[in-house]
Amino acid sequence: MYQSLFSYNITRPYPFRWLTPVVIIGGIVATILVSFLNVAATGYELYSLSSADPNATLGAHIWFGKWPSFIVSTRASCESATIPLQTRLYTNNTAFPYTLYSVWKLDENTQQQNVLGSLVYNNQPLQSCNITDTISIDINADDRTGGQMALIPVGATLTAEVVCAIDDLQGRTYFKLYGSYDPIPPPSDPSGGFLARNKTTKASLWWGESIMRLYWANLMMEYYNANVNLKDGQDPFNNGVVDLVRNSNTTIATADEVTSIDFFNIWCGFNSPNSTGIMYHNAYCNAMNNTSSLLRWTLMPSIWNSINVLGKATYFSVLADLGRNNDSGPNMLADPILLANLSQNLTVVNQTTTTQFRQWLPAGPAGLEEGSFDPSTKWSLGVSPAVLTTNYICQVPKLKTGGTLFVSVLVADLVLLQTLWMIFKFIVDTFWIGKRLGLKSCEGCASSARELDSLNEDEPLVPR
Repeated sequence: MYQSLFSYNITRPYPFRWLTPVVIIGGIVATILVSFLNVAATGYELYSLSSADPNATLGAHIWFGKWPSFIVSTRASCESATIPLQTRLYTNNTAFPYTLYSVWKLDENTQQQNVLGSLVYNNQPLQSCNITDTISIDINADDRTGGQMALIPVGATLTAEVVCAIDDLQGRTYFKLYGSYDPIPPPSDPSGGFLARNKTTKASLWWGESIMRLYWANLMMEYYNANVNLKDGQDPFNNGVVDLVRNSNTTIATADEVTSIDFFNIWCGFNSPNSTGIMYHNAYCNAMNNTSSLLRWTLMPSIWNSINVLGKATYFSVLADLGRNNDSGPNMLADPILLANLSQNLTVVNQTTTTQFRQWLPAGPAGLEEGSFDPSTKWSLGVSPAVLTTNYICQVPKLKTGGTLFVSVLVADLVLLQTLWMIFKFIVDTFWIGKRLGLKSCEGCASSARELDSLNEDEPLVPR
């Protein structure tokens, strides 16, 4: 008889009553479990999306999210955002626009700055944000756009210099931001007022903008009137700058300090150009001046109260926008008593600021506050932690289409179920069949052996 290179096994039924139901029930259970496992392991594919909140994207509920990585390979992930210098940014508190100016790390040994070309950011909370230098008020009457001058004869841009830090696995990274505020900006920079407002969830910033808005208008009015009403022979100041620096060397401010009229040291410079546009006269106040002394200055004494309150409102609004509260001193916008102190003259300012200087100011969706804060009323004042808002490229699992899902799970099921069946057979053959010599041969061979044994037993022994 021809003998092929290939062979086949001769089988016989298992002689165990329990084996059939065990295989059927176990097979059904195994098929369900294996299919469940294979849906998680092979039934999903990754697709890319842009997310403004990677924590929410990564935290989205996926039923196999905590399974070991050697079983599930499709996990959600988000790449860090690389933010170049000079990028305009907002925080999640949606108040001021900021410009990223510089980024650096400190050398562990020398503490020297290692300057970086961009900020690698992954939604870390902002740490230790402080207004490190000045709040600058740049007042201008003759160098604004036609559209701005049609709305208001004098305008000003406020700028705050801020240094913040973030922490990651490589240590702490520092970066400098410049925040700005101009409620009537040029057409090329349509960021007047805060980006978004909510008097319920962001009450402190709501009040901060309310105070800034009215005192900005009042300062423009006082500056304009002071120049119109100059004594004979005095030239009007077409533009000027006022720099405000906190008047203290202590790290943490006190309530008495923040309520003081001399919270800031003030430096200022005002310019009067001649008919050719070439500057010929300046007036300065040095950095040792404060509000109390400038109120006695013969030059425009009426502007300094508005500058003091506008500076404070800006100072504490920036800190609130960046998530700073009691760790660097009390934030006047988050404390009812301090907010009442800061806004105590808001009603009067609202009543005395003329329509010419306030009619075009942004009022917000429901109108910003125009009266002094009453600490007995219920407001949800407070400062929320801050993160920079930017977009992240994320990859998240998505269930495959029906046909693709069926084929991939079916193939994986067949492989795993066959493996389980081979393991089951090996165990039964080793521990049950292997211990019974009579079960190691095929059923036909066993029958022939029994018949042969029977014949041998019946045949009489005949000596030869």
